[in-house]
Amino acid sequence: MLPSEMGKSNLKGEIMKENQANTSDHENHTKSSKFPEWIKTLLIAIIGGVVVVIAQAIFAPTTAEQVMIKESIIQKRYEACEKAIELLQRTLASVTITGESVPEEYTPTEKAPTPLEMNSAYLQLVVYNKSQTISDEFFAATGPNKIDKNDIVKFVSTVRKELGVDDKYIKYLKIRLIPPVGEDGLQDKEAKDEQKQ
Repeated sequence: MLPSEMGKSNLKGEIMKENQANTSDHENHTKSSKFPEWIKTLLIAIIGGVVVVIAQAIFAPTTAEQVMIKESIIQKRYEACEKAIELLQRTLASVTITGESVPEEYTPTEKAPTPLEMNSAYLQLVVYNKSQTISDEFFAATGPNKIDKNDIVKFVSTVRKELGVDDKYIKYLKIRLIPPVGEDGLQDKEAKDEQKQ
């Protein structure tokens, strides 16, 4: 071997030894500083869980409170509509009704709701319902002017829409007359006849 080749060979050997030393140092450094994979996964899960718990503590009470408020408003909306329907029924049972199918001897059986009851129901409809249409329809259906069957139909249709029952406009309503109660507590002659048998 020539001396110049010998120098090249030694140089190659030294470079290879140096590369091996660097590689083993890198592997040793990586092995010693690297956490086992399961510890990394565990730490990530713990940190993620802590972040979620903190976020829930900050945002969840507000959301729960908002849900409770919405549920309360929906409940009040149903109660206001129910009260308005009950007052409409009392109003209809307290006015003199005329027409082809109404007997001549028919007299109202109920006492009319007080203005306080009517105003209270009206204001509850205004407060708890999505639009003022329902309260306006209630006002029209219950007077103070002559009660019109079309106003009653509009009111009932609006209640159905407001409560999410149906969006369809109903065409008519059938309302039964409440026969007067006699002294014996029976409502009409047929009921009296049934009682005797």
